[in-house]
Amino acid sequence: MKTIKFKGHTLAIRETSYSDGSLCLQAIDSEYGVPITKATVNLNYDKVKGFLPDGHVYIKNYSENKGMLKALVDAGIVEDTGRKLTTGFVEANLCRYLGND
Repeated sequence: MKTIKFKGHTLAIRETSYSDGSLCLQAIDSEYGVPITKATVNLNYDKVKGFLPDGHVYIKNYSENKGMLKALVDAGIVEDTGRKLTTGFVEANLCRYLGND
């Protein structure tokens, strides 16, 4: 399981899933094992392009997660596609999931 440096903490990234079965990346405190935040948002359906492509996730890179995208890219966990999806007042970054080994 890979770790990231995020806001002065070392967090392990754990693969879980949302209730609809789509991939969820959860950031967990690597020392205590407690969940800190979800790195992804569950936007399985893109109104313009259809369903989320296999092997891709939307990264929550706003609010308390600002900087999450850079941390995940730097750790080699995701690759930013450059596409964003506007949801409400924010945008989520579409990324290709590279794995967590």
